[in-house]
Amino acid sequence: MDKHHERVLAGLAVLCGLTALINFGLAGRTHLFSLSALHAFELWTVIVALATALRLRLGRLEEEERRDAAAHAAQSGTALFEASAEVDPFTAARTRRLLEQRLIPFLTVLLAAIAVLLGRAILMRDAQGANPPPNPLLAVPFLAGQAFLLFLFSRYLLGLSRTPQGRLLRGPGVYAGLTCLFYLVAGVAAAATSVPHADRYIAKLMGGYLLLLAVEMVLNALADLYRPRRKTEPCTSYESRISRLLTDPASWARSVLMTLDYQFGFKVSDTWFFRFLARALIPLLLFQLVALYALTSLVFIREYEAGILERFGAPVEAPVLESGIHFKWPWPFETARRLPVKRILRVVVGYHDDTHNGPEAILWSVPHYPREDYFMLASRDSGGSDSGAVPVNLLVINVPVEYRITNAMQYGYAFADPSALLEQLAYRTVSLMTAGMDVPDLLGPRQAENAAELRARLQAEADRVGLGVEILFVGMQGIHPPVAVAESFQSVVGALESRESQILEARAYLNRKLPVASAEAVTEVARAKAYRVRKAQSADAEAYRFLRQVAAHRVSPSVYRARTYLGSLETALSGIRKYVVAADASHEIIQFNFEEKLRPDLFDFGSTLESGR
Repeated sequence: MDKHHERVLAGLAVLCGLTALINFGLAGRTHLFSLSALHAFELWTVIVALATALRLRLGRLEEEERRDAAAHAAQSGTALFEASAEVDPFTAARTRRLLEQRLIPFLTVLLAAIAVLLGRAILMRDAQGANPPPNPLLAVPFLAGQAFLLFLFSRYLLGLSRTPQGRLLRGPGVYAGLTCLFYLVAGVAAAATSVPHADRYIAKLMGGYLLLLAVEMVLNALADLYRPRRKTEPCTSYESRISRLLTDPASWARSVLMTLDYQFGFKVSDTWFFRFLARALIPLLLFQLVALYALTSLVFIREYEAGILERFGAPVEAPVLESGIHFKWPWPFETARRLPVKRILRVVVGYHDDTHNGPEAILWSVPHYPREDYFMLASRDSGGSDSGAVPVNLLVINVPVEYRITNAMQYGYAFADPSALLEQLAYRTVSLMTAGMDVPDLLGPRQAENAAELRARLQAEADRVGLGVEILFVGMQGIHPPVAVAESFQSVVGALESRESQILEARAYLNRKLPVASAEAVTEVARAKAYRVRKAQSADAEAYRFLRQVAAHRVSPSVYRARTYLGSLETALSGIRKYVVAADASHEIIQFNFEEKLRPDLFDFGSTLESGR
């Protein structure tokens, strides 16, 4: 062994360290999540490269010690130093055996732990609410250059690993190629600015692949622990077979050929058909590439489109390409820019998120869209002079604008973003028009006339700047006050409704109580009249009876007093049980049972019968 392999591995470790520093700085400037996730693969490659370089160095030192011992033994004619080298604890051979037996299996477990920690950290990191990267294209050339350098190292190491002396170089070569692959993927994600959250998805993919590598490392460690291995076979449990399939396609191609040879019982690669395919494969691929490149000379324009030829990025002074098939110089000499000239295009004013359908019930107290804009209107009510209120109103107006392209050259090349320009012109036109109108003018019966006037003004603005479009429709819909004043408005309306409700309740109470009170008044009057008549008649009867009693007393006073006394006694004793004792009972004890008997009992039958006789 020589020092060349060690230098290559050291160069790979230094390169990965430098790229890690560069990507760390780029991550701070571009805020790309995938650049932070790449540090895991860079760390992995550095660890494997340094461990492999240490193994190669110890192997080289062991071989040098063996050669020195053999030369000294040949000179002295004894094997004393060779024997002592086997037991000397400070020799490179013993150090190498300790490294192979103890540290290399532990390296596999260490790599698995690193993959689990970093992969979980990447997957658990919440970048959902993060702002979009401010300048993602800045990282693209750096990632491309780093990927190219790592690709060269990977292919060189994989080529050296096919020799018997370079077997250990396959692991660093595989991980260098894996890091190169993820550099390319991260660069594509950074360049794909039209795809939302592409960088975050790639970072999550890297985190998931790290967890897959961790599982593979654990399985490799268990398999290496229990499987029999030849004494001279090095331990390579930290190598990833899955990553090797991605970075070294020749390995699985050879595996497929060996499988075919085993299944058919002969070497398929020695047959004339396979040799023919092997010879014709490269020409066939070249023919396909040329054919694909030749297809760039064809331009297919759809029925609603018009095409403009561009030669080296500049439009060609030629007629606009209509729908159909057209020929041009291949890319990159000529390209075709397509514009939907026969489609009705649309911009909106006053609200955003046009894909939102809005609420089912259209109420002005509920926002129709997530974001709505306010427009200022004049107010005829100037307000009180002392209040300091500004005589203006704010309204939300939803204005969809539909248009079509009439001049493809002006629309496509006069402005960088003609759709955004038309939107800004529409905003300005609506603001100028509503500034001289009051709320009744917009909410009244002249909405159709207002929309027509707005369309004419917007068409004049578009023609003035040379936008090359025709305004087909302008709709003024969804006009309502700001949602923030809905609560105050509803409180006023609620107060008015509450007042009306209380008035109606008072009227109902009046209608309910007035007839009752009238009837009670009539009843009281009738009751008073009856009382008056009854009292008068009773007084007359009492007077008449008194006169008759006076006359009867004059005729016979004693008889009158006796009859009066007996009548009073009869009246007082009526309804009372009375016991009459005819004999003198001064010497007898008489017991009375005043208990009421509802019915006679058995002992009363005799007395009952006697009384019946």
